[in-house]
Amino acid sequence: MQIHLRWLWVLALAGALCQPVGAATLSYGLDQANSGLPDGAVSVTVTIADSGDNNIVFTIATSPGAFTEGINFGVQSFGFNLAAGATPLSAANFLLPAGWTVASSKKQNGFGRFDWVVSGSGASRLDPLVFTIQGVSGDTLASYFALSDAPASEGQVAFAAHVAGFVPPAGSGATSAYYGGSTPVPLPAAAVLMLSGLIGFGSLIRRRPR
Repeated sequence: MQIHLRWLWVLALAGALCQPVGAATLSYGLDQANSGLPDGAVSVTVTIADSGDNNIVFTIATSPGAFTEGINFGVQSFGFNLAAGATPLSAANFLLPAGWTVASSKKQNGFGRFDWVVSGSGASRLDPLVFTIQGVSGDTLASYFALSDAPASEGQVAFAAHVAGFVPPAGSGATSAYYGGSTPVPLPAAAVLMLSGLIGFGSLIRRRPR
């Protein structure tokens, strides 16, 4: 099969758009809420990255426009689970921001019990929250995806975050809530549109009269 030179740049850009950031990266959307707030929209995104040096980096960030920020707004706690075969962890494996702690087998309201929960205080909330798990040779990103333990009134999920310090939404008095989810976040729509445009442009070039 012959590939024209003008297609090479299209294929190269397509590959760049589809590649994960860093050595390996996966993202998940937290689209369930407690405190009577509506489900469905991704309010928090969890990104897990394998830095390639036996370290796993978690980034937990609120979605743009999902909250109206109040005083000390940010993520106050975050829970995740270990899949079968993952490296057993201790508190010594966690590199946390100042003022944050970690505990094992802890609940996140409405979403069950998690293997590990990192927590801050009202004064140390962060958006985004970034922390590192060190010294986990042989682990993959799949090692950090497993459902929480029941009971879980809002449903068992892989991840849950407590977000606090936001202005109450209309019809609600809540200034904090727990958000959970297990849904993979696909390639951003903007990247898909750009890729489609590049392919279409390549087709026009191919059809241009000589």
